[in-house]
Amino acid sequence: MSIITRYVVSSLLRYFAFVFAILSGIVMSVEFFEKIDNFMEAGLPLSRVAEFFALRFPFMAAQILPVALLLAVLFVFGVMNRAHEITAYRAGGGDPVNLLIPALLLGALASVLLFVFSEAVVPAAAKRANIIWLGEVKKELPRPGKESSDLWFSGHHTIVHITHYMPATQMAYGLTVTFFDAEYRLTRRLDAVSGFYDRDRWRLSDVLAQSFARAGDRADHTPQVFVRLPLTPRDLKEAAPRPEEMSFRDLSEHARRIEAEGYDAGRPRTDAAAKLAFPFVCLVMTALAGGLSIEGGGRESRGMAQNAVIGVALAFAYWAVHSLALSLGYAGLLPPPLSAWTANALLGTLAAFLFFRLREHL
Repeated sequence: MSIITRYVVSSLLRYFAFVFAILSGIVMSVEFFEKIDNFMEAGLPLSRVAEFFALRFPFMAAQILPVALLLAVLFVFGVMNRAHEITAYRAGGGDPVNLLIPALLLGALASVLLFVFSEAVVPAAAKRANIIWLGEVKKELPRPGKESSDLWFSGHHTIVHITHYMPATQMAYGLTVTFFDAEYRLTRRLDAVSGFYDRDRWRLSDVLAQSFARAGDRADHTPQVFVRLPLTPRDLKEAAPRPEEMSFRDLSEHARRIEAEGYDAGRPRTDAAAKLAFPFVCLVMTALAGGLSIEGGGRESRGMAQNAVIGVALAFAYWAVHSLALSLGYAGLLPPPLSAWTANALLGTLAAFLFFRLREHL
């Protein structure tokens, strides 16, 4: 490893550690002050509060890492430009583009590590954090079944089982509703193909209604039944599997299971593709930041404040494009792989353009 390569790598790691620590502190502080009142109202001990934020940190770290890497590259090469170090390197016969090779390798390594971290650490930590937040603080955690597509709810002498729920359309499928009397004896059962929440009631379609009484049992088939149940679309949304709680493999298996049951699996397919695509943002952001930072012709670089603004703007642009593309994927307007990789493709193309323009200036 050459001296200049060691210098670039050590500078990148130093700035990355600094920026990552600052961003982590800011994000976790905002999270803390946003949620501490809820913990105080729930009366949880301080140890449980600390455990929740410790479990939230892996998910936050996975989101912060690409931004920290982007800013680190902007700062390092921005400082080198302002100190005329890149000019001196060029005067000695060096190609400034070669300075980006260590940064690109670091970005590629960060992408691999982020994928492994997002698969091995983030899902388990996020699941435990959500159990604390929803179950102990908000007290809204429904009881999921053994299969991640099955949902169970109970309350007011009623037990509801739902085979599949689609948040985008707020449609529930494969509903079984059982009613009990005050002594928990079965009095009625409804089996519906689908259900939709309509004005504080659930509209069940294609229903087999069974009643159980001392005088005798009765079963009737009816096209539609309106019934009040102890759950809302918000409850179902909270109970639905969360992408951050599942790995790429879990999401893929979940999608296959939904498709095998005859339902649309566009949303989990999109989430699974996003799990695979998102870590590569580290490499894309590194290339983009490098192309913006190293300027040909010996022009003076922007200041660190300007680089920070540019970095935040690029991060915001990525999230805006990524979120929009995923929304189109959820709605079925884009294939899942295309929606997940759109932001990487667009910003990667911009990075390639900057590299070609940089070569022209040499």
